[in-house]
Amino acid sequence: MPSIPLNGTMIYYEMEGFGQPIVFIHGYSSSHHIFEPQLEYFGKRCQVVVLDLRGNGRSGKLNAGIVDIIEKQCEDVRLLLDMLYISKAVIVGCASGGLVAQRLALRYPELVEALVLVDCESSSPAFRRRRHLEAFMEGLGWLTSFMPGGSYSRSLSAVYSNWAMARRIMKLEAQMHRPAESLKQRIAYNRICGIHPDKARRDLPVLCVAGRNNEWGLKTMQENARSFPWAQTAIIEDAIYPSQLCQPLAFNRLLLDFLRGNDDDSGQAASIHVSGRDEADSEEIGFLRRARRNIRVDRSVRGRQKHDTEGVDWFS
Repeated sequence: MPSIPLNGTMIYYEMEGFGQPIVFIHGYSSSHHIFEPQLEYFGKRCQVVVLDLRGNGRSGKLNAGIVDIIEKQCEDVRLLLDMLYISKAVIVGCASGGLVAQRLALRYPELVEALVLVDCESSSPAFRRRRHLEAFMEGLGWLTSFMPGGSYSRSLSAVYSNWAMARRIMKLEAQMHRPAESLKQRIAYNRICGIHPDKARRDLPVLCVAGRNNEWGLKTMQENARSFPWAQTAIIEDAIYPSQLCQPLAFNRLLLDFLRGNDDDSGQAASIHVSGRDEADSEEIGFLRRARRNIRVDRSVRGRQKHDTEGVDWFS
């Protein structure tokens, strides 16, 4: 698949399938590889686009100041979709990619059919303070990738010992890590939070997802849901970040249900067509049975708490 000149840098992307467009956006220090199982599964049912944001993976340099990084990355996504003749899509953002997805929904609302935030960071003051400490610890953690003897690789093997696919892909991501540009992105994401609740689209279907074994991710999932009037939350059992790699079958089932609007009791479900094989075949039936055991969906509508929004540097 191509790397194309776009908006002052090179952008790598892959596209598979036909039908409802879905765009997957990774976080900093990772790449499109964290959506490998989604590209394979949904590429048979939808039109799937994965890309490497500028400064990551196979894409070109950031070529942007820290204050402009998120804006440039959003522009890149918009321009790429315009080039691919995609006028509206479901946007799935993982980790800090969820912040890019939220910014995209705010700046280009006509482009976003629905929003899915996976293991995404939160925006309340308490969570914001925690992110600064987390960023410092992450920085120390990445230093181990330069230690001799594969120390960092061994640490990833320990963390993801229960999830073979996640272990393989996270090791690959570590090999593609770009320290200087990752640090700039980390600073950029720390400077700004998600969408202010008063700015959220009233008709935007939103799904917030986290893994059961990710205690901090569960808290941020609930905080994110409060920013959107009709947000749903879902917990994937036996998963940490990235949930879609730890339990790809469960995540794919969850996203497929969300696309079909089966889990929205609010009347605000996205009317999105999903093409591909019918569920009646034996492979799909086995997939459904395995996946549903690993999903917990909260169907309740998330209310906003105004006291959580004070003093936050939101997207304006």
